[in-house]
Amino acid sequence: MQSCSRFARAMSVSTLVLTSIKGTPLYMSPELVEEKPYDHTADLWSLGCILYELHTGAPPFYTNSIFQLVQLIVRDPVKWPDTMSDACTVQYSCCLVMPCHVLASMCAV
Repeated sequence: MQSCSRFARAMSVSTLVLTSIKGTPLYMSPELVEEKPYDHTADLWSLGCILYELHTGAPPFYTNSIFQLVQLIVRDPVKWPDTMSDACTVQYSCCLVMPCHVLASMCAV
């Protein structure tokens, strides 16, 4: 199912993973920049990037090189500003984690 926007893609309840890539690299999840299959959690990552940028005035990962940007997204944890409240850090970090880290932390509890 295609939406009227050429850049959007509809997901149904039965959609498990997608593989096409659309969007600006600044807000792409690690799965997207590594060209791996992805699901709705990629949208949560993008939301977290947008919320982070609205709060701080800059995206969580930034460089002038696309190659370096991909490396930052895949390898580096988000650097939370000291001026950000703990409540905001917790809320935004719920979006800006890779699914495997979420599962690992849930299993460690």
